[in-house]
Amino acid sequence: MQKNDDLIARARMAREAGRTADAVDFMRKVAAHGMLSQSEGELYAAAFKVAVKELLTACHLIDRFSDQKPHRAVAEEYIGKLQGEIRSLCRECRGVADVHAERETPSGEETVFWHRVSGDCSRLLAEVSVAFNRDAAASQAEVSYTAAGLAAASLSPAHPGRLATALNFSLFQAEILEDVARACFIAKGALDDAVGVDGLWGGWEYSLPD
Repeated sequence: MQKNDDLIARARMAREAGRTADAVDFMRKVAAHGMLSQSEGELYAAAFKVAVKELLTACHLIDRFSDQKPHRAVAEEYIGKLQGEIRSLCRECRGVADVHAERETPSGEETVFWHRVSGDCSRLLAEVSVAFNRDAAASQAEVSYTAAGLAAASLSPAHPGRLATALNFSLFQAEILEDVARACFIAKGALDDAVGVDGLWGGWEYSLPD
């Protein structure tokens, strides 16, 4: 436990210092020691999510050069390299999430969390994939988000985990399936249900998906 505690402390420090690659590496080592608690899982997923977002941002910035004929080939090659790193991170994180999602847990909240993380990884994987690979990742994302939604039914409509699941699924509908109407329907339904729970909405702070 002491070794894990040290690694977790270092991961938190690395995250605060903007050393995303270090945070991922530390949490990777924690996961290698066995099953993660929910708090450890949240730190693990957050480290991978930030790493993927940084790579996606880099891809968008480099894509500007693809319009410049002298640099097009170099830009496309570089973007391909970064997208390969994204796919690797997403598959690694999804593998850990799937193992945790299928285990027996004392808390429905944990099951919801891990299925949602798996869905998020597949959604991001679909974002940087094409043709069959994109369809496969999108299908896996839908399966994971559906499982998270079913597990979340046991939670209050105003529970942050249930809300995050609905909103992330909504994001998937809009960005990957390009079904904006469905995305709005899901998000509005979740928020309306949460607002309708007396005494649970006021005073809570939520960290909603980007």
